[in-house]
Amino acid sequence: MVDSNEGSLSRARDAIKSELVNYGSSLDAVADCDLVLESIIEKRAAKRSLLADVSPILKPGAILATNTSTIPISQLAAGLPDASRFCGIHFCHPVGLRPLVEIIPGSETCADTLSTIVAYTLLLGKLPLIVADGPGFVVNRLLVTYFSAALSLLTEGVPATLIDEALTNFGMSMGPIEMLDEVGLDTALQCGMVVAELFGDALPGTELLVRLVKSGSTGRKTSAGFYCYPEKSLNPVVTKMLCKSIKFPSQDAIVARILAATAKEGERLLDEGKMIGSWQIDLTMTFGLGFPLARGGLLWDKAEKCKGPS
Repeated sequence: MVDSNEGSLSRARDAIKSELVNYGSSLDAVADCDLVLESIIEKRAAKRSLLADVSPILKPGAILATNTSTIPISQLAAGLPDASRFCGIHFCHPVGLRPLVEIIPGSETCADTLSTIVAYTLLLGKLPLIVADGPGFVVNRLLVTYFSAALSLLTEGVPATLIDEALTNFGMSMGPIEMLDEVGLDTALQCGMVVAELFGDALPGTELLVRLVKSGSTGRKTSAGFYCYPEKSLNPVVTKMLCKSIKFPSQDAIVARILAATAKEGERLLDEGKMIGSWQIDLTMTFGLGFPLARGGLLWDKAEKCKGPS
């Protein structure tokens, strides 16, 4: 919308906002909704409490969904009065740029609920991918591994700017360190902790994330994460925390190490039967995490593994 009159633009903007979104301070505002999607802090207790409060308000037949990025749907569904109408709908960040949406049915999610959510996702112009339940699902199993590999290099003394430059030159839409700032270090930390339950140990870079979050540097939303914004200079707090012996590996070596770790996690997902084949890993990386389309995908050269989802 273009108008030379700023006042007209402002009024139009406000009018459009009022048409698109209704605001309310009470959960009663969602009583007439056909689909209610929860998207609060990535903490199991907080989400379960909210879902328990929302469930009695919903009209008959309404679908209740969660945008959790890592918490198993079965854990959030426990105790709901009708788990057959509950499902996971995970949008990839940033939502405006990533077409992929993970749809995660729980053990009790009925076929009607699943088909309705797939239709809703298509109506939004998104690409739905039904995935198996479990910590991190697929997108964040891959993303947390990708981030961890980058943070491991960072803690060894490889400059953040060099890591980001290597991956963007490879074709990623954004480097992993800058992407962490975009996602939010507090959110990334919570996601990492949930996924780490799979492996029984903290992932590389967890201590660094904890220290930054405690210092109040949680990413672009606070104007400081690994970088300071808007100038995008390295955060002095990070400099003090990191190894003093700076390493300068080649960009190819950086890319190879980070993608090898991520590919290994993709193969683990296949071995666990979480995905039907390697093409689904490639689709997830390309349309959910910004992997360069021209390069085919993370596992494009791997032999297809034809296991059904567990």
